[in-house]
Amino acid sequence: MKRPHLFSQNVENAIDIAEQSTMAYSHFITKWEVTSNARAFYIPPYAWEMFFDAKGGNEKKCIERNICWQKDKKYNNKIYYYSSKKEYRIANFGGKSFEFLQDKYIGSLLIVAKGEDDLYNAYVLEAQKDIDDFLEFYRLDNTNPTQCVKGLYSSNISKEKLNKIQSIVEQYTEFPTTSEICTTAQNLIISIGKLQNKDIVRNCDRLVKDWYDVDFLIFEGIEEKLYRPYIMEPIGDLNRLLRLSKVITNRRKSRAGLSLENHLSRIFDACGFIYEKHAETELHKKPDFLFPNSECYHNVNFNQDKLLMLAAKTTCKDRWRQVLNEADKIRNKYLFTLQPGVSHNQLKEMKSCDLTLVVPHKNLKLFDYSETQNVMDLTTFVSYIKEKQQ
Repeated sequence: MKRPHLFSQNVENAIDIAEQSTMAYSHFITKWEVTSNARAFYIPPYAWEMFFDAKGGNEKKCIERNICWQKDKKYNNKIYYYSSKKEYRIANFGGKSFEFLQDKYIGSLLIVAKGEDDLYNAYVLEAQKDIDDFLEFYRLDNTNPTQCVKGLYSSNISKEKLNKIQSIVEQYTEFPTTSEICTTAQNLIISIGKLQNKDIVRNCDRLVKDWYDVDFLIFEGIEEKLYRPYIMEPIGDLNRLLRLSKVITNRRKSRAGLSLENHLSRIFDACGFIYEKHAETELHKKPDFLFPNSECYHNVNFNQDKLLMLAAKTTCKDRWRQVLNEADKIRNKYLFTLQPGVSHNQLKEMKSCDLTLVVPHKNLKLFDYSETQNVMDLTTFVSYIKEKQQ
């Protein structure tokens, strides 16, 4: 039975190539791929078996593979393994004319799939909604640079953590709140690392992403456990199916943003900062974080230079403008995101709107901010708040 179309044609095309494949992965396009002389796409290490007979080695390797891009553009691409860097790349796009190796596609999602008889397909999704729809279809996280879509395996979570996560999931017979899942994820990593508040502050860039990744796995595990009975037995009623689908979808959409806020709150609490979540500014607007609080914000005698606001969005590619009018008194606004890079032109536009991105330190290398200087890591932002609240 043919699958009914649920998404845009681009998303349907991307799903088609993944569904028809034996192995597939997704990868967010980075600035290094579009700006380097090599002009080549990164292949995650776990995907080596899609192209080669053996993993890695001590010598450079190169093979040719015919890849169909966007379902209609065929290239005889070269697949390289660089032994010096232990990296795999897709190259040979015939000069600088290849559409998707351009600045505007930084932060877009590339899906590469291998089918039967060494047939390869690749598809690029540019719009954020298309990216979200594709990743949601495969229950993938929209903040991880590369992910297995089908037939491959990779995890940056240790076996110890996975075993503890499984034990946590088994305890639940109904869905907990997002706040409870976040606290559980935080406490798990804090207990494993035996972390104190000073350790949380010192390692905030790493912890905010670690917490987010673990709470995603806990959420996903609970979801799988609680909804498995509905999958195994026919629901038998279309309206009931639609209601269930709506509940699942809405819970997924609300979880991501709320969990990010909870993890940032835990860091700000460890720092001892004064702040207010969803404080009301003008016209019932409510930024995610206001430093120090709404009372100071509305006090005409309070030094406005000490006011700060921070929005939190897992992705910002098409959503960053939403935060520009959340606090009229504060000119320079900040947005924390886990987005794996945006185009240089978008950064310039953000700069013109006095918006600075705050990202985990590991993600700094994914942004070309040498000219705009409007991207900082979380540690730097924490230090900035500390200065303001002295």
